[in-house]
Amino acid sequence: MSSEEADYRPSYRFLAWYMNRKGYIVGHHHLGDDQPEAVAQQYHAEHTWLHQSRTIPATSADPRKEQHS
Repeated sequence: MSSEEADYRPSYRFLAWYMNRKGYIVGHHHLGDDQPEAVAQQYHAEHTWLHQSRTIPATSADPRKEQHS
């Protein structure tokens, strides 16, 4: 492994190396399996968001609330 690759976290080392070679900036803040608590929190937040009930906005901008005369 080159020193270039060693600069990245092991969980996404080669993907980050490849993306940087393509011109993308990849930081060290991304989720990876080396941070299981953070990954679990993200999955929980996504599950909560996905299964939340849909609510109808109660604003005057809601076209269903407009009265047609």
